[in-house]
Amino acid sequence: MKRFTIILVLTVMVLVTVMPSFAAGPDKVPFDYEVDYPLVDNCQDYGFSEYSIWNHEVGEGIDRFYYDQEGNLIKWSWHANGLDTLYVQGYPDKVAKGKFGINVTLYFVPPNDVEPVQERHRGNAWNIHLPGHGNVFRLAGTAVFDEEGNLDKLAGLEVEDFVALCEYFEH
Repeated sequence: MKRFTIILVLTVMVLVTVMPSFAAGPDKVPFDYEVDYPLVDNCQDYGFSEYSIWNHEVGEGIDRFYYDQEGNLIKWSWHANGLDTLYVQGYPDKVAKGKFGINVTLYFVPPNDVEPVQERHRGNAWNIHLPGHGNVFRLAGTAVFDEEGNLDKLAGLEVEDFVALCEYFEH
């Protein structure tokens, strides 16, 4: 019985010593942001007056960094969700809004932890609806890019009706 107890104690001690190295999860870094940028550079390109449609994007999320046992970055994933508000500068009374939620994962091969070898986007990146038009700008699904940044795979829903957007914001 004493022999069994010693083996059991030694096994538990080894597991207690080894398990923390396997139990470490990713480094998590929460973030929030707010940014404005042009979505449609010039509605004149679509047969309307000369103006740009801007997006005021407000979001929050979390970065997750995964490392191998040598401390090399092998995966970086982030999730963000928030609200896109489309507008034309100088005309604050007319906006179009839509919520988004997206997951992005970048895979790295150590020791090259600078450029990803693959990038995956999943979720609902854009979701803008207009009265009388329904979806006018919607990107939802999965996109996979190779190490050169070239699109490898695209699956999901893609609607980009900039004519309807420009018509809605015409002043």
